[in-house]
Amino acid sequence: RLDSTFMESWNENSTMILDGGTAMEVLQIPLKQIEQSAKIMTLPDDRVDEILITDEGDWYVSGGAVSFQIDRGGSSHGWEVPNGGLINDVTLLSDSLLVAHSDGLSEIPNDRDDDLIQHSEGEEVLIAAFLPQGLPDLPSTIFSMDYLNNSGEDWIAVKHLTGNEVHQYVGGEWVESTISGEWLAFDEEVLIGTPNGWITSTGISSPLGLDAMKGGLLADNSTLYKSNGQVNLLSNYDSICDERVFAYDGEVLCSTAFGVIVDDGELSPRLPVTVDIGGFGIMPQLLLATDGALSPAKGDILISSRLSYLNSSENVLLNGLVPWAYGDQLPLTLEIEGNMSSIDAPGLEELESIIIGFVNLSDGEELAAASEGERSILVINGGNQTSVVIWLNNVSGVDSMNLKIVAAKEEALAAASEGAGALSAMFLVFGAFTIGAGILLVLTIVMMLADSRRSDEAIIRAIGLKRSDMRSLSLMEGMMTSSAASILGGVFGLFLAWLISLAFNSVFASAGVDGVSFSFSYDSMLIGASYGFLIAMVTLWLTAFWTSRLNIVQALRNLSPMRSRGIPWWLMLLLIVFIGGGMLSGLTILTIDSSSSLRFAMWHIMASMVIIGLVPVFTYVLPHVMGWPIRNTGRNTMATMGICLFLWALSPDSWAPVDTGIQPDEITFAVLGMVQVFAGVMVLSGLAPRVASWLVARSIFTKRFGPVVKVSLAHPSASPMKTAVIMGMFSLTVFSVIVLAGYSVQFQEHSAGYVEDASGDFEILLSSSRQVPLELSSNPDEWGLKETSPSDIDAVGRVNRAVVWVDDGDEKIGYILRGVDSGFTEHGGIPLEDWDRSLGSTQAEAWDSLNSNPNVVFVDSSFALIDPNTGESLVGITLPIGKSISLIDITNPGNSRNVTVGGILSESSQLFSQGIWMNGEIVDEQYGGVVTRIYVSHDADSNSAELEESLSKDLASKGVYSSVIEEEILLILGLVYAILSIFQAYLALGLIVGIAGIGVVTYRSVSERSGEIGMLRALGFRKKMVMGGMILEVSWTSLLGMLNGAVVAMMFHLALYRTFWEDQGVDLILPWVEVLSIVIGGWILVLIATWMPVSKATKVTPSQALSSLD
Repeated sequence: RLDSTFMESWNENSTMILDGGTAMEVLQIPLKQIEQSAKIMTLPDDRVDEILITDEGDWYVSGGAVSFQIDRGGSSHGWEVPNGGLINDVTLLSDSLLVAHSDGLSEIPNDRDDDLIQHSEGEEVLIAAFLPQGLPDLPSTIFSMDYLNNSGEDWIAVKHLTGNEVHQYVGGEWVESTISGEWLAFDEEVLIGTPNGWITSTGISSPLGLDAMKGGLLADNSTLYKSNGQVNLLSNYDSICDERVFAYDGEVLCSTAFGVIVDDGELSPRLPVTVDIGGFGIMPQLLLATDGALSPAKGDILISSRLSYLNSSENVLLNGLVPWAYGDQLPLTLEIEGNMSSIDAPGLEELESIIIGFVNLSDGEELAAASEGERSILVINGGNQTSVVIWLNNVSGVDSMNLKIVAAKEEALAAASEGAGALSAMFLVFGAFTIGAGILLVLTIVMMLADSRRSDEAIIRAIGLKRSDMRSLSLMEGMMTSSAASILGGVFGLFLAWLISLAFNSVFASAGVDGVSFSFSYDSMLIGASYGFLIAMVTLWLTAFWTSRLNIVQALRNLSPMRSRGIPWWLMLLLIVFIGGGMLSGLTILTIDSSSSLRFAMWHIMASMVIIGLVPVFTYVLPHVMGWPIRNTGRNTMATMGICLFLWALSPDSWAPVDTGIQPDEITFAVLGMVQVFAGVMVLSGLAPRVASWLVARSIFTKRFGPVVKVSLAHPSASPMKTAVIMGMFSLTVFSVIVLAGYSVQFQEHSAGYVEDASGDFEILLSSSRQVPLELSSNPDEWGLKETSPSDIDAVGRVNRAVVWVDDGDEKIGYILRGVDSGFTEHGGIPLEDWDRSLGSTQAEAWDSLNSNPNVVFVDSSFALIDPNTGESLVGITLPIGKSISLIDITNPGNSRNVTVGGILSESSQLFSQGIWMNGEIVDEQYGGVVTRIYVSHDADSNSAELEESLSKDLASKGVYSSVIEEEILLILGLVYAILSIFQAYLALGLIVGIAGIGVVTYRSVSERSGEIGMLRALGFRKKMVMGGMILEVSWTSLLGMLNGAVVAMMFHLALYRTFWEDQGVDLILPWVEVLSIVIGGWILVLIATWMPVSKATKVTPSQALSSLD
């Protein structure tokens, strides 16, 4: 369109530019519907080939499309053959139309809300029927086929290159009839027809000289007859009928040159929704508005000959296509002033096939949703062409012409990729915990291998190999195993992805939506395998670097490494790295906006790294330098670091350098959670063995357990690093699973009130779209109920809907406007989160005040809830109570109303009750609202599901969708719960990795310590004591790790609650069941996984162990 700025420039300069010429401004108005006693625009094409009458409405069939109009004057819907294909045959079913076409066999329902059924696709189907017996032998060139089923017998009529033939399926085979024809019908007996007449299956022919049409009809001299062996007069018809297609049920429906005429005593035209304009393609029906002599007065319309059969004494209702697309279905009422043929304008008759009428520019702007002054065409005749070109060059440009390039397909693909990427990112984030557990497992195994090979490596070193050679040997071995493991891991990852896709499909199918299709690329599998290989090799290199620092003499004599008072260079390097990293993190804070929650995360990273870097200076470096005892410096360092990190995690958020009011986000909590997990591991590794030894030394424990406990804890105490790694492995996975479980139970508690929030005291919702509004009154007795007793319904609340611009003075957004009637407010409405107490002391009084306060609105919670990422409300405009806003008609900016926000709906309203709610009369009268929701409440003795089912049977034919509100909401919530369960199961993989790892570790430990076990047996340890000691050792490491993860997860859950849930009035729910099941269940699985190696340990005899050459 030419926008108003362009046209203003034209009006300012037109006198000079025209220089004696003339100009005409034209506005094109695409139409959605025309109505006068019936909806006029209903046909699939202007050439109709068949009309089929049903009890519910009429089917119109054209060459490549069909349409169905409800009750002959109501709304309509259509379907066309894909890829421009053609229709071969149609058959009426009970509540649908079966269409055979060039791309398959399709079943189109009478109800537009029902699903289309595609019986076959991709190949041409000639007959609209289900014929398991197939077709008889037919000629290769077939022009048309017609099908009839009479009392279970199949008939087909075929028109082909050489003539016509009729076949009947009798006795299990096709039998060709002696009577030929191309149409079939039934009226007391089977009728066979051609354009020359009809003949019954018993051989009685219609009189000669009458033209025959489908359906057993005959026509002659504007008279319509019915043939069934006898000729019966039906009705006269108007000369406008082109005598190609007729249908009759007391009213005559006939095809015309422009569409269809319905004759019920008065003629009513039916026109196609679109027209095919040569050179332009398919276009909607158009009106024109001009500023010249062709323009009628405001409120009038000049109609084309195609609408000449409308009653000129009655007004006509028109819906513009553009306002309709924006949700505005309020028609414009115009008076028929005359016919376009009355206008004396050369060439106007040529526009008759394109233009359906002329209207005034003001009416045209409203019908086209155009701003004032906006035009489609500017016609210049004569004038100074040079001036015109100069002016156009000055005003034309990308901005003035509203030109822009939209890569629609690319943007759609990017949006789809972004959605899939978000889901993948969630799995990657959760998978990071499993990856971490796997890295710790690799560390444990490599450290155990290094311990078991100390003597072998010492011998290799003694014969001349260097440390670098030792590292190379380790890496070569690791490379072979890691490469094979990475490939197997990639294949297993695909299997796991397939299982996850099945889980998502099952979840989505239960909600009636499309699932997730499983697909993969070899690139993604190779990338995953490569990352796994690189992580394994880096871990191996670091551990090989550590284990290659071997004292040959100590290793050959199998002695524990001697402690040195020197400070290792690698420790100094680590201290520098951590302190430097902390300082860099602190400097990074200065580059982040002070209102960003990311500052919290960087603040805690800085503090944690500084603590890890400074604590060893006082607990490890200083004792070595000052000559203090160094026996427990390693344990003291780990314990002190853990305690300091725990204390730091308890520090108040006010210490962080962020703006007042900014809250920590999920990233901050994730950082703190990881830090606290490792802090707990450090404390347990450093202090727990000593605390346990002290407790065991007490007489009460010594008498009960004897030396078993001390011996059991000796090995974890002697290998603090290995113990810490195993504990960390369990802590990480248990922490992640319990955090997600805690979020799930908290969300379930939070969402428990969603049903009441969305329904209030109503139980059932009747709904439809703006295209097909609900035409039900507030009195159920007037609904025409047969299956349902109106007395079961004790309250009805009607809610109408419109679309408006919401303007708060700074921003303007499009939003839904909902209007409520007195039945809705008197029954209490739906819950409010908060409201202006001057409207009433209770929620019911506040809702009731809308009836007497037309300038008060209630808004859904999306205007109040803040997006933590943007700091703004979820819809971009924050509307607190008392805020004054403007509601602007989206199709007519001059129609607006200033209102005040009087209340905010409950939090779940953003999901189930979106909109701005106000007095229904205002929405109806000022904004053209239509009823799309009816809330229904029943008495205490009625069952919601049974009442909904009966209402559905009564009202479904009227386009009404009924649902039990509670069931719909629980279905959505169930989908969320199921997705969270999938993520919990995915996280549990890390726990499985840990359990498998401790089984491997225990097996290796038993193999390596058979000599020690034999000595214990020689000293008097019985099998039961050995088994108890091994179980205690395994339980000590695994159970402490799981308990640490569980405790930190509960603290994390409490912090999340205080930040995100407490202010919303949600009760704190601690996931005790999940914690106990994970910890106890994990411990039992650990015992099962280690049962075989532990049992093996009890079978080691002193003689076997002490005589071993190892």
